[in-house]
Amino acid sequence: MSIDIDEENEAKDITMVLPFEKKLPIWKTVESMEVFKTFPQSPHFTPLLEIREDAREMSAVGMMLTFSGLLEEVKALKLNNPIRSLNSLSASFAELEKHGFDVKVPTLRISKLLSLIDRQAKKMEELKGAEKVTAEKERNKVENERKILELKKLNEEADKELTQSKSCEAKIGQQLEDVKLQFHTTASAPW
Repeated sequence: MSIDIDEENEAKDITMVLPFEKKLPIWKTVESMEVFKTFPQSPHFTPLLEIREDAREMSAVGMMLTFSGLLEEVKALKLNNPIRSLNSLSASFAELEKHGFDVKVPTLRISKLLSLIDRQAKKMEELKGAEKVTAEKERNKVENERKILELKKLNEEADKELTQSKSCEAKIGQQLEDVKLQFHTTASAPW
């Protein structure tokens, strides 16, 4: 019998005393939401002691719905979301934590996402640097190809000039042979 009494006392110690009485019928709906099955919560709402008693329960319901909505926002985040929206979510979860919500999982996820955004920004800078180097290499290649074409043209012109020069040389060589022949013919001609 004494064991049963001890268990009852422990159960009473675990039962949290809220700063309001749960009277609103919406609690059943809110507490049965899927999000609270996935992330069971047992907020204490102690900071609500600082506001009017008649507003406490509605504020608590609002926080429960806010928690659910914030989790949905975290799940819907995209890589291009501004950092300020993630920081705003973190601040909202920090406020809920003051009321006893367990926000470790979503805040860790937000931290990880912020880390990934930071990593993406660094990689974007690296990419810009790599693109700049690639563009410079591309310009150098185009310039080298232009120089190669220019040298090919110069070589073609040099080939033409060389061909002309060789032709001229051959012509002069022939003329020299003609002169030698004429000289020999003239010198050896009968008187």
